[in-house]
Amino acid sequence: MKQLVRTIWIAGNLIIDMLWTWLLLHKVHLFTSENFIVLSLWHITLHLISGVHYEIFRKSRFKEVGYWIIVWLIGIVGSYSFLRYHQWIDPFLFIELAFIYLISGLIWKIGFLTLIRQLERKGIIRHTTLLVGNGNSSKSMLNALKNWGLWKSYKPIGWVSVNGIKNYNNEDLPWVGTLDDLPELIKKHSIEEIYISTEPNDYRTVSRVIQMAAPYKVIIRARPDEFDILKGAVRVFHPLQEPLIFLFPIQMPYWQQVIKRFIDVTISFLGLVALAPLMAFIALMVKLSSPGPVIYKQIRLGKYGKPFYLYKFRSMYVDAEKDGPQLAKEEDPRVTPWGRVMRKWRIDELPQLWNVLKGDMSLVGPRPERPYFVEKILKKAPHYILLFSVKPGITSMGVLRFGYASTLEELVKRLRYDLIYLENMSLWLDLKLLLYTLYVVFKGKGK
Repeated sequence: MKQLVRTIWIAGNLIIDMLWTWLLLHKVHLFTSENFIVLSLWHITLHLISGVHYEIFRKSRFKEVGYWIIVWLIGIVGSYSFLRYHQWIDPFLFIELAFIYLISGLIWKIGFLTLIRQLERKGIIRHTTLLVGNGNSSKSMLNALKNWGLWKSYKPIGWVSVNGIKNYNNEDLPWVGTLDDLPELIKKHSIEEIYISTEPNDYRTVSRVIQMAAPYKVIIRARPDEFDILKGAVRVFHPLQEPLIFLFPIQMPYWQQVIKRFIDVTISFLGLVALAPLMAFIALMVKLSSPGPVIYKQIRLGKYGKPFYLYKFRSMYVDAEKDGPQLAKEEDPRVTPWGRVMRKWRIDELPQLWNVLKGDMSLVGPRPERPYFVEKILKKAPHYILLFSVKPGITSMGVLRFGYASTLEELVKRLRYDLIYLENMSLWLDLKLLLYTLYVVFKGKGK
């Protein structure tokens, strides 16, 4: 049912784009198959970038109207410029047609999203839900959700106890296991949302839930405490809804994600092409500096904890970790003389442009770590798992503000800056971090 609704929603938006393009070109007497294809792709691309296909069951109709007006405005400006380039057209006719496009889009979007909301209210469309807490707190959360108009859209599988004690059970909310059973329950029941109903300051439980659920892309919400309210973390999606904190996954708006990926692909591709001569010289120097491979690859953990191979120009001797995994230190004897030069200017990181092009990494994001160190960090700072909600990056706020860590304690301290980045993710912040990275590179402040 959900997939059918998604398909109708996407198809409806695309049909409106193409019908209006057809009408426009006929009215201005410029209809050709080439013009129709170009303008249709222009509007369809804008629609896709805006996130029209992204999670339609949780869309706010008011926000969707705002997004549509922006997309419409950009679309008609582009269309007018394209047509005006070919020949003079009556601006008043174009404005009339543009408003037909605006109104038809509004009618479709508001109408279909209202239909989805009604299907949710009647329980025809439902979202599998799991509550985490103790018996009394889970019962309280369940009652709060029941008071919301969209209660029937929830399909509560049951509640999971954080202390292993089963002290509440009924037909509406059966006890289904303990916190250790969470990953298996998510897979078995295809859980979409988790509501944490423990005490607001029970950060250890919150961290464990996020850590266990992160690989499954589950939406996690929790009740706030006074500090959460003061710092502005509480989001109310409906006047009658329980005020909740949106904990996971952390991400920037969808349209910014699309542009961020476009920038990643463009810069990484151009960088690999433009820097090919430099990289060839670096490779030769690595080969001459010491025996061993030119490229060093290492398993790191990326988004949702997925392992991938990270590539670097080898800056250490081949037996650098014969005694086990180690972090690089100042004046590290394992680093080759040429490796010190590369590390100072950070040119040993250039092969990671290939990681970015492949999609394993982004230009900006928390630095990925090896599974060995991730396991140790999680024991000291369970909230490190939040970093798995985004792609790791070549550069990060943590590295720029704190530097490369040489001890486990420094890794934990650097985590603070990466969490700040997650809370403030935006294209503008990424641009500032990229510019500052270039400043650091040109100053030779790497280590």
